[in-house]
Amino acid sequence: MAKLGRSTHQRLTPSFLTSQSASAAATKRARGASQKEGTRCELQLQNELVKLEITFRANVPTLPGRPDLVFDEARLIVFADGDFWHGRELDARLTRLQRGHNRDYWLKKLLCNVARDRRVNRQLRKAGWSVMRVWEGDIKKNPARIADRIGRRLRKRTDARTISTS
Repeated sequence: MAKLGRSTHQRLTPSFLTSQSASAAATKRARGASQKEGTRCELQLQNELVKLEITFRANVPTLPGRPDLVFDEARLIVFADGDFWHGRELDARLTRLQRGHNRDYWLKKLLCNVARDRRVNRQLRKAGWSVMRVWEGDIKKNPARIADRIGRRLRKRTDARTISTS
């Protein structure tokens, strides 16, 4: 079920027209809990990057997917993905959702999010960006380690760009 071939994506694209949320109150709570920018893990990661004196733009609306962090010089984009909403350990999560309340809605929602992330990755790569996705749980566990990973990737990308323009 976690595989997202073309036929699965096409079936899910019209998405929620026939799905019903659990209730108006549940929908409101879910939307409120799903902060779009300035999440705790984003802020932790940004603080670590500032400590490393790495500059970035945050939540850039002009790029596909509204990336959490953009490093223009290295043409690198970083998304800090929520474990639930973006499908970390997708197979296990889908199995749990199969047994839950309003399963059809939540299965479609999660699969559409994962498909959208893949689509955004392709669009950005086609436009010449390198895309890095990091999990919320990993950031919360050790934001310095994730910032270091980003720093290494930035150095590698910047070095490669310098060599190719020489």
